[in-house]
Amino acid sequence: MNRGGGPISETRSILSSARSKRLLNLFGGLLSFAGLAAISFKLWAYRGELNAAGLSFVGYISIALAAVLSGASNTLLALAWRSFLLYLGESPDRRWSIWAYSTSQVAKYVPGNIFHYTSRQVIGAAAGIRHGALAKSAGLELIVISTTAVLFLPLVAPIFITIFQFLGIMVFIFISSISLIVINSYFGRCFAKAFICYIVFLSLSGSIFISAFIAAGGLLTATEIFLVGGAYVLAWLLGLVTPGAPAGVGVREAALLYLLAGFAPPAVILSAVVFGRVITVAGDLLFYACGQLLKRRLVSKSV
Repeated sequence: MNRGGGPISETRSILSSARSKRLLNLFGGLLSFAGLAAISFKLWAYRGELNAAGLSFVGYISIALAAVLSGASNTLLALAWRSFLLYLGESPDRRWSIWAYSTSQVAKYVPGNIFHYTSRQVIGAAAGIRHGALAKSAGLELIVISTTAVLFLPLVAPIFITIFQFLGIMVFIFISSISLIVINSYFGRCFAKAFICYIVFLSLSGSIFISAFIAAGGLLTATEIFLVGGAYVLAWLLGLVTPGAPAGVGVREAALLYLLAGFAPPAVILSAVVFGRVITVAGDLLFYACGQLLKRRLVSKSV
């Protein structure tokens, strides 16, 4: 009589593990599907607003190129997440990390603003990564990227106090450099790499919005370009930390209308916000598609 050991119990354990993995993959797939449905709905809704804006052919090309850049910049978020997992003792493959992040990221459009973290937890657990490490990596991601975004505040300081924009730019560069040195010294290379990824990602995000602002008819001086980019990062941060807002919808728009009120008419700002939304949503969709292609390559090489 077998009492909890031997081949029978081992077989049951393997079957149970395989069943749990299938359930996790199914749940993760459902979250991704819900995110894709939300993205498709948003792109369809934005279609009418783009047509109403009377964009030229060059304008559409500019938005398409910006969407490609936005999608590619998401790779930096995936690499930062992988750095946190490495710090926590896990060793995920770089390409797997990009696939997992791209697959889970679309779930942020599901109302609740937490389902991309849930999806990442499920996908990671199905791959054998510890639940504790996945949960901690999500917490580290939120804390570090939020802290990094705060460093952009000097760029928008001229909106609130009387200082030269050039001074704000210099302060931003100085505190970013000092922060990198401190992080590398006290927290190690994994944190430093994640910090660099976030600085570059947020800078690219600000640059993409600047292009949307100009496409909408906004006129900017050389120094005001940095202010508008910083305003977008600040609005992005507010959307990130606001509970329940899917992908920060509504919060970022309101913040940008307030911050940029003195730089363009409301109609221009709203058009820029719409263009920026189309770019980021399309970019997330492209990132997801590239992630699925990457998964196919991973599967074909493992066979």
